[in-house]
Amino acid sequence: MSNVSLSYNVWNEGVKRRSPTPKFTAVTTQSGPTNDDTYPFLVPSTLGGLPLAFVSVSGSANGHYVICNYPNPVYLPTPSDPPPAFNNPPLGANQIMKVNIALNTNVTISVWYLPLGGDGTGQPHAYIDSFNVDTGQFFFDPAVANDFVMVTPDGSLTFNANDTGVVPTAADETITSNAQILNIPFLNWEVMSHSGPGFNPEVSDKALKVYANSSVYAIGFFGSKNKNKSLVNFKDFYAAISHELYPGEAVDAPKPGDGNPPQWRTAVKQLAILMAMNGSMSKVDQRLQASIHAEIVSQVNTLTGGLNKTVQGGKIGR
Repeated sequence: MSNVSLSYNVWNEGVKRRSPTPKFTAVTTQSGPTNDDTYPFLVPSTLGGLPLAFVSVSGSANGHYVICNYPNPVYLPTPSDPPPAFNNPPLGANQIMKVNIALNTNVTISVWYLPLGGDGTGQPHAYIDSFNVDTGQFFFDPAVANDFVMVTPDGSLTFNANDTGVVPTAADETITSNAQILNIPFLNWEVMSHSGPGFNPEVSDKALKVYANSSVYAIGFFGSKNKNKSLVNFKDFYAAISHELYPGEAVDAPKPGDGNPPQWRTAVKQLAILMAMNGSMSKVDQRLQASIHAEIVSQVNTLTGGLNKTVQGGKIGR
């Protein structure tokens, strides 16, 4: 049985990043157990009139990721097995989204909305912040220096950009992210909203260029390789083992959702790969060993026309 925590939150821009004050307001939170392998939930396009920013997921069968650019999803970091996506509904429509659930795991889902309240001065600003995709939280800690940007050409704006995430846009400014925060690598800038007479903001590598008199809401996402991803695609596993056994040889990479196995050159090579996989079973998560072993046995039987006696005799038994 797995436990899922689902929350709907508003990003609080302008809060000091070295303050114990949370960077968000949790509007509503619910949690509970589930025995299903997918978890559906509602993603309203607005929350109390506030627009949707992004969805954050951690602990799922696809690992940790965020989904930006509703209704045309962009995943950060890109999972090897894409999770269920938005179905590209009409702009402004609510959406039911699904998250893949692995057995006996804790999954955290957060739906984030923009405040669009400004700083009270009525002047245009760029509102920025940094988000940890690994943990599904904004970076903020009064005891840790987690500065993440440099502002040019007006370097005097850099301190406030890191302190409160606010950059005045009386003139064109370029906000450049650090390569990492606390050893967690930078992934991408995502512009959540833009308004004003200035040109649209531009993103190039780690640089976010905002133009004079523009109001911009943008988040820098940081995250490590999707190391928490559970094994949900056997074809990917086969291809990875093949690359390990036969480095430098071309292997037809399987496509997510493709029902055809990777096309290796001979049945002998496929058998060798399957045997190697079975021999490494002790390194696989115990929750997955039974299903993987059953898949290996099925593939061996398919290749050989049936090796039931060999299988039952324990030669490739677990």
